[in-house]
Amino acid sequence: MRLEDQVVSLENAKKLKELGVKQESFCAWFQHTHNDCQDWEIRINTQQSMVLILGENEYAAFTVAELGKILPCAIGDITKDNHYDLYCFKDFPNDWFVQYRRCGKENTLWKNLDIHCDQNLAEGMAKMLIHLIENSNRNAAND
Repeated sequence: MRLEDQVVSLENAKKLKELGVKQESFCAWFQHTHNDCQDWEIRINTQQSMVLILGENEYAAFTVAELGKILPCAIGDITKDNHYDLYCFKDFPNDWFVQYRRCGKENTLWKNLDIHCDQNLAEGMAKMLIHLIENSNRNAAND
């Protein structure tokens, strides 16, 4: 599997940075020049004990594991059992879905939001995080 299929797209990486998500990742999108042609590549941190220090025009290429730490595990009041839990699941034929779902008697989706992300789970998780931040449901994106 290509590395580009395991991290957020450049477009969503830029959006997450614009929204103020801490740029702490083991991978980053960076622009390089080769034969007078500029292109974007993913750089991997080879130092396992630290995250990459990114420049102004570099963007965290978050992995599924990193987005799993950033996304809230639930939305709503957990103490009153009035919440929606995060679900990421794969359905036939190989498509990933990301949603917040209330389980129990009423198995309902939060705000009817069901993000379909084809075969890149990181993309779906990034789209959910973007939605939460833009709709003020995740104001602690830097926790």
